[in-house]
Amino acid sequence: YKDGRQFIVDGHQRLGLAKRIMANDPGQKIALYARKYLEADGMTPQAAMIKASLINIGNTVEGSPQMIIAAKILRIAPDELRGVLPPQAPFVRAANNIAALSDDAFMMVINDVVPVNQAEIIGRLVDDPEKHTAIMQILSETSPSNLTQAEAIIRQARELEFRRETQDTLFGEEFLLESLF
Repeated sequence: YKDGRQFIVDGHQRLGLAKRIMANDPGQKIALYARKYLEADGMTPQAAMIKASLINIGNTVEGSPQMIIAAKILRIAPDELRGVLPPQAPFVRAANNIAALSDDAFMMVINDVVPVNQAEIIGRLVDDPEKHTAIMQILSETSPSNLTQAEAIIRQARELEFRRETQDTLFGEEFLLESLF
């Protein structure tokens, strides 16, 4: 930051390992190599995170963590992935489906309430973002044992009726959509 504070956009695991090594043996000479981006040069924390994420995605495109990173980038700055990954690649299509989830449903993916591969099906099959969280809740409660079961549940749930509920919270009234599945 311009005020001198620093933050890590990539390398949290390496820093954690270095700290554990130093705690066990303070005499170690550990060097962590890094690229520094400066806010004074116009690099925002969000832009630095996107830049680091694109490098990680470019290096490996398999697995849930990269899928979530790609979906985050697609939600924040969709144009950043153009030219980095082929748009018709299955990975990119799946990341687009996850990025299409409502904010609450997307947070459920990040918090591991529902597996990424099941969330991707919701993003692909359910056009109404208001239904995403309710259907995610169904998947969380039913814990389907495979993707075929998950897809069947999603297809059934999206066709059934939903009930709108109002709850009073510390932040005022909240409106929730609940499936009658």
